Amino acid sequence: MVLAYRPACAPAANFLHPGKTRALLHAPPGRRAGRSCLKRLCRSFRSAAVLAGFSANAVSQSPYPALVEPLAVRYTVGRFCNRPATTVPMNPIVVIAPESTSYANVQQVAAELDIQDQISLHLTGLNNSLAIARQAEAEGASVIVARGWSANQIIEAGIRTPVSFIPISVQDMVMTLERALAQTASPHPRIGFTVFPQLRPDLEALSRLLPHVDLRVYPSFWTKESMHNVVLTALADNVDVLIGGETPLAIARKLGLKSQILTTGETAIRQALNMAKRICYARELEQTQTLKFQSAIEAIPQGVISLDATGSIKLLNPAARRILRLQTDMLDQPFGAVLTLPGLEQCLLFGKPIYDEIVPLGEQQLLLSAMPVFVNNVIKGAILTFHEAQKIAAQENKLQLHAKYQGVPALKTFDDIKGSSGLLVRALSRARRFAASDHTVLIDGETGTGKDLFAQAIHNASARSSGPFVAINCGALPQSLLESELFGYDKGAFTGASAKGKKGVFELADGGTLFLDEIAELNLHAQQRLLRVLESQYVLRIGGSHPIPINVRIIAATNADLWERVRARRFRADLYYRLCVLLLHLPPLREREGDIVVLARHFLNQTPLLRGMTLSADAAQVLKEHPWCGNVRELYYFIQRLCAACPDELTAEVLQAELLPGGDTTPSADSCASRRGSHFSAGDGVTDERERILQALEACHGRRSQAAQLLGMNRSTLFRKIKRLQL
Repeated sequence: MVLAYRPACAPAANFLHPGKTRALLHAPPGRRAGRSCLKRLCRSFRSAAVLAGFSANAVSQSPYPALVEPLAVRYTVGRFCNRPATTVPMNPIVVIAPESTSYANVQQVAAELDIQDQISLHLTGLNNSLAIARQAEAEGASVIVARGWSANQIIEAGIRTPVSFIPISVQDMVMTLERALAQTASPHPRIGFTVFPQLRPDLEALSRLLPHVDLRVYPSFWTKESMHNVVLTALADNVDVLIGGETPLAIARKLGLKSQILTTGETAIRQALNMAKRICYARELEQTQTLKFQSAIEAIPQGVISLDATGSIKLLNPAARRILRLQTDMLDQPFGAVLTLPGLEQCLLFGKPIYDEIVPLGEQQLLLSAMPVFVNNVIKGAILTFHEAQKIAAQENKLQLHAKYQGVPALKTFDDIKGSSGLLVRALSRARRFAASDHTVLIDGETGTGKDLFAQAIHNASARSSGPFVAINCGALPQSLLESELFGYDKGAFTGASAKGKKGVFELADGGTLFLDEIAELNLHAQQRLLRVLESQYVLRIGGSHPIPINVRIIAATNADLWERVRARRFRADLYYRLCVLLLHLPPLREREGDIVVLARHFLNQTPLLRGMTLSADAAQVLKEHPWCGNVRELYYFIQRLCAACPDELTAEVLQAELLPGGDTTPSADSCASRRGSHFSAGDGVTDERERILQALEACHGRRSQAAQLLGMNRSTLFRKIKRLQL
């Protein structure tokens, strides 16, 4: 019979298992009540001797019921059931007590350490110790606490659960010896110890301290045959009392030899339980880390396989099974049976890693890497990771498609804008003030004046600098695709649409800045949707039904005359007013006095072949007289052309030749828009100055500074004209 103690507060259902022979006994407080309950239960099984090697006398004297009040004890008769003696789910610490005193001491020490709810305590003989240990291993116990032959038997059986030994101290042996001496009246008693061999040195030392006692040591192993031979030897030596564990003493009692069971004291039990606690803590940490690692391995989309030193598979994640199309886990099978990897033997034998090896697998290709695993400078295996080459290509295409409309990141700041002319300084000052605001900005200027550069600088100087900067050129995409790029679309929105749908640039720029270059190229329908998004701060995908909230600042840019397009009904007036909240006009390079030479020298210093070369006065004059219709962009690529020509010096003749490769097609200042910043010049059909000023003031909502910029004049000139015309 095996007794497995549980706290009485535990539900009875924890102890019951359908179809098994059991009884549940709640013993009332008090030793007498506990004894009577035990006796009634033993009589119900027709014999008290079924208690796994315990005599009826030993059972009747058992102190179990008094140890835990109230106490729940489950009794299972092992010889009536062809199964392990205990079926109760194991706690982290499984303690196998070989005798009743140790059982009681374990309960007391466990209560002192406050670990009662972590212990499954079993009182059993050597015959059932291994069965309990196997069940503990199967149910995931963290540690097994056992003594002597039971512990040795568990270890030799290959149980992988750690074992914490209950040591038998010299104090325990002395106290047991004292009880054995009380059983004999001989002045020179002969006492025998049948113990496992490790205790022999301690007992021999003890015998030297007790000259009046003839102390005999009989080393034994855990097999019954060995124990039986030891008892026969002790009997032949006329030993008065034999000390040992329950199994050899049961044999001794049958042969009529007096015996005394070797008990374990609280000190040794406390030492074993503290060690068990530390083992539990260490295993819990190990299991936590293992579970985290396992979760990460199972979650990643790449295939992962762990091999041992022989090349056998020890672990593989779900992605590996899917990619390799495995029906089973193939654990403990050689990796070569799954896939041929050149260089794997070199990796396992010499620790040579494999990087991005292309391996064919049927009709597909894998990109596979292998890294050796070293433990104390010894190769213990390898970790293989692999991808499907086709999916890598698809991901690259997706990134390229994403980058098409996301544009370059905002890398430029106001410090990157070179020049010191009055017009540029005023534009920079105005742009810095705009950066502190969160309103929409419209940047107007000829092509090549640096509108994208200013947009990036405004973003990086704003409170949104940590957010995304998404740029899209409204003139670079067909109108049929532009709306889907701007606003996105839901799955199935149109023929050829992605099954997953797609985010538009408004969603991608959420929390940051959206730069709409060449805004004038939007068609009227897209302008209407853009206005709705700007007003509501919600975007509705094409084919979608749920508006998506966004938090985006808009910076728009154009090199066209928007107001002329408004008048021609090619651009919505309400959208124009919404974009012109903050208007920034960038002057053309030809009007930036002194900046042409400054920029030319800056670009020369950035060019390795021309760094250090100086411009003569005549050469600088040539640059100043050129109209620069392409503005700063044209000047930059002119310097690149000089670099390719590799001149020995930068003279006026050299510059003139590069500026005028045809020799007779000199562009003039008249061929460029001399006042590109004015949307209300005499050429737009408005001849009356009064009407032009009124239109500008209306377009700018009465803001005279913005109206002056629209008209291409400074603010003081506009004020004088307003006063003169009595507006």
